[in-house]
Amino acid sequence: MSVEAPREVSDSALTRVANLVFDVGLHRGEDTAFYLALGYDVVAFEADPDHAAFCRERFAEEIAGGRLRIIEGVIAPPGRDSVTFYRSLSHSPWGTTEAEWASRRAHASEFVAVEIPTVDFADALRRHGVPHFLKIDIEGADLFCLEQLEAFPARPRFVSIESDKFDRAAVRAEFDLLERLGYGRFAVIQQGSIPGTLLDTVDRDGNPMRYRFEKESSGPFGTDIGSWESRERCEQRYDRIFVAYRIFGERGLLRRTRTGQRIAVRLPRYKGVRVPGWHDTHAMLTE
Repeated sequence: MSVEAPREVSDSALTRVANLVFDVGLHRGEDTAFYLALGYDVVAFEADPDHAAFCRERFAEEIAGGRLRIIEGVIAPPGRDSVTFYRSLSHSPWGTTEAEWASRRAHASEFVAVEIPTVDFADALRRHGVPHFLKIDIEGADLFCLEQLEAFPARPRFVSIESDKFDRAAVRAEFDLLERLGYGRFAVIQQGSIPGTLLDTVDRDGNPMRYRFEKESSGPFGTDIGSWESRERCEQRYDRIFVAYRIFGERGLLRRTRTGQRIAVRLPRYKGVRVPGWHDTHAMLTE
């Protein structure tokens, strides 16, 4: 199947496409490269024009072959032609449409506000079909994409979102939405531990494959996740994560003194991963 081919079907007739992945938050193509290597077709969404241009060059062959479609713009509710996008000048993955999200990181990066055209995510689902896996990482707006799925009876087999780091109620709301959508098994993945690691898996044709994850990669998904858990177990994990953020996070206790800041910077050298890191919630559909 070519991801260039639009589908003209009703919402009720929309089906899941087994060889399709949606990469919402393309960035520099770190995750799309993995999905393509596995043999999936990809529809990728990117708000930052510079990243989109870079990826059009990086994946020129896959785009020409119909395996990749890049949709440029900010995913937003219908009725707005453009929205303000806050571009981080020192850490590009922090680009966001959420002003409060950017303000949290103002101590670590300067942000520039630019107007970016909008994209209708529900329309993309209608045109290309529901993906097998939906990865969402758009810095503070992940739930909006998930909410769009409520209009369609077909759902991705697997989804992942970057979860809230600070608000217990926000994480409960994430799990509430996932359960309403039919997801019943979950995994909490520390993203800082992924770059540079090797995964031994199989591609879509069943061939053995070894893959090394790039910097800023989201990592494995689906059956490669390993251990799937109940919502209760995952929420207990987030309780411990919140404690770590209150101590080590960007607004944590250690950040309030120079000595504490030095400890927070040096600790990852001993732990081997970013502390407390950032975490994705993966969910598997219960069918």
